[in-house]
Amino acid sequence: MRHRVKNTKFRQGVDANRMMFRKMMLNFLQNAKLTTTHARAKALKSHLERVISKSREKTESNKNYLLQFFPKQIVSEIMFKQVGPAFAKIAGGYVRVIRLNSRVTDGAQISRVEWAHPIVVEWEKSSSASATGGSASGGKATKDKEEKPQAVENKKSKAKTKKTKEEKI
Repeated sequence: MRHRVKNTKFRQGVDANRMMFRKMMLNFLQNAKLTTTHARAKALKSHLERVISKSREKTESNKNYLLQFFPKQIVSEIMFKQVGPAFAKIAGGYVRVIRLNSRVTDGAQISRVEWAHPIVVEWEKSSSASATGGSASGGKATKDKEEKPQAVENKKSKAKTKKTKEEKI
């Protein structure tokens, strides 16, 4: 008997479902809205409600709970600094699911997940790149990008020096 156990099963399996919900929660936090099927939206809402209620108070256990869903430290810090204080006086109902029309291709019911109370989460440029799975090394990727244009400029300057030498002869 599965009394009081609310798990919606999707086709992909346990690991794929966990990863799907992680990605959906991160995308929702970054964009403040998300469009998906109605079954996934309902399941996502329950996950988000738990995560947001844990982010209202910064304790070690709440931090560990958030790290299960968001392995990047930056996301959990933003949850504690921006999302938690915004909902500190609200007891629940942080997210709402709005039904849209059916999808044309397969007829699935589409829904939009959005904040029930307006909230703006400010992501820094460097933190959003690392939160979405950018380079784990942080500053190394920007150094590489900066070095490549310099290397191209050096090749151009070498080509110019060859032309000037040929012109002199």
